[in-house]
Amino acid sequence: MHKVFAHTCLALAGASVLLADGTGPFVGKALVPKYDIWMYPHGSGGARETASTFTALPSPATETHVEDRFGQFVIRFDTTSIAAAGLGVDNYQPERIVLTAALVTGGIVYDPTPDAYQTSAPKGTPDLDPGRPLEVHGTGFRGGATVSNYNESSSYGNGSIHGRNAYAMGYTPAGVARDVSHNVTEGFDSIPWGVGRIYLRSGDGAPDVELNPGAAVPAPDGETPPPVVKFELNLALPGVAAYVRESLNRGYIWLTISSLHSTTQNAASGYPAFYTKEHPEHAMFGDVAATLDVEYSLPIRVLSFSRNATTNTASISWNASKGYKYVLQRSEELTAGSWVPVNTYQPTDSGTLTWSGPSASPKAFYRVIRTK
Repeated sequence: MHKVFAHTCLALAGASVLLADGTGPFVGKALVPKYDIWMYPHGSGGARETASTFTALPSPATETHVEDRFGQFVIRFDTTSIAAAGLGVDNYQPERIVLTAALVTGGIVYDPTPDAYQTSAPKGTPDLDPGRPLEVHGTGFRGGATVSNYNESSSYGNGSIHGRNAYAMGYTPAGVARDVSHNVTEGFDSIPWGVGRIYLRSGDGAPDVELNPGAAVPAPDGETPPPVVKFELNLALPGVAAYVRESLNRGYIWLTISSLHSTTQNAASGYPAFYTKEHPEHAMFGDVAATLDVEYSLPIRVLSFSRNATTNTASISWNASKGYKYVLQRSEELTAGSWVPVNTYQPTDSGTLTWSGPSASPKAFYRVIRTK
């Protein structure tokens, strides 16, 4: 009896193409959203050239009758050019996911840290650092809307509490999905999947420079590229990595940006606004719509195994990627300390690795360990 196990520690983030045999990591970028929708009951949805995020707090919801996260920015990226869809949820290992969105407006104060919900509540506790964070979550659907049928022409829903059909969806600490649109009034922290970090771009090829926390975002000057907000998903949070795996297997991912920047009706500043792909500047220059960077790996897969009882030899093949070390190990007992190395490989190209050698015992177990 001979058995083979494929073991590894993998991470998933982005990829440009899915190699047939390599395990990754693969890196890719979605340069423009499939859909980018301003989720605001009085807005023009997917046709709008900008999307702003804001709250009516600290005016209580009992007076305004609106959700705490009143303006939201819902985005869908197709990922099939990054990773082939349909490989099975467990066959995607996300490592790093970064959503980048460009700001149309300046003036907001940069806060790269989460705020407790009480700091936005009417008569709540003081916020000890200046500004409000920009947050990203997943996207939930209701009212007949689904992850597959929602688009830029779909109905907003209605203006009641929890009435919008697509909304910022987070998870409880136990990993249970919930709508975070009204989290302050309902008394819980939103647990953002990522807090936006604001960077200034020079436009001359120099690296982006992060804005100092507490500083105001500069107003557009018409000369330099607009500041960008980078949201890196925290894949260690309950439910987030599973959400990404399901999205990659489906071939697209929905994400929602929201914030608790206070504003008043018809105000023209004091809250963040983002470019959408419909903005004329994107049509002219192609670099202001939201983008998505993804890095991911695939599990090690045993491609073939055989044993010749006459010659007492065995042969094993598995997929591999350059830049990693693969250790083939053998055990006859499956007990702690019984695994012994058979051979070590450090491929210079992605593809298939094969070991052939003696296997005298009729009962043995093999496994492959991948390390940096």
